[in-house]
Amino acid sequence: MGGIYTNKALLLDEREIEAAYGYKLESFDDLYDAATEFAETEVGDYEYPMSSYLGCSSERFDTSEVRCYDQRSSWLEQGEAWAQTLGKIAEDLGSLDRRVTEAFFRTGDRQALISAVSEQATKLISDESFIQVRQMMTALENINEAGLPCFRGTQHLTAGGDDDAHDLRDRDWGAGTRVIIEMAFVWE
Repeated sequence: MGGIYTNKALLLDEREIEAAYGYKLESFDDLYDAATEFAETEVGDYEYPMSSYLGCSSERFDTSEVRCYDQRSSWLEQGEAWAQTLGKIAEDLGSLDRRVTEAFFRTGDRQALISAVSEQATKLISDESFIQVRQMMTALENINEAGLPCFRGTQHLTAGGDDDAHDLRDRDWGAGTRVIIEMAFVWE
């Protein structure tokens, strides 16, 4: 485990992966392999920094798996449920309260999420916690396109910078078949 690295969460959808490869993803293992390959194709092959694909979280199978331990996974844990992975991303990247995101993941009510985050941000502004407020606003900047907090568009994906999450889908297909691949860009 050497070198410096940044982790990226990549949001995909099984529908797009199946369309690209022309077969149905029947098992988590099939999904894991195809999603990792699909993500690598979408992101591109980096000679430097190296790219390392750490693991996968599946909404349909409601589980996560880490298969590469060369770098530390920021958000995925073995056997963890889909909503728990999303909660970690929202808390880590967006400073979003776990109770607020859990309610959103249950209901899908974007307006309720925006209202709750606005209330929380107002309190933080009065406490002069501006960095957290900025993280919260960034978490919501793509909510209507991605359907989930913290996932930015592909135009923001770079090998450098901070840990980040990106929506690589052509469109928001809704709930049920979303997939997250966690990868790392590694400078050795």
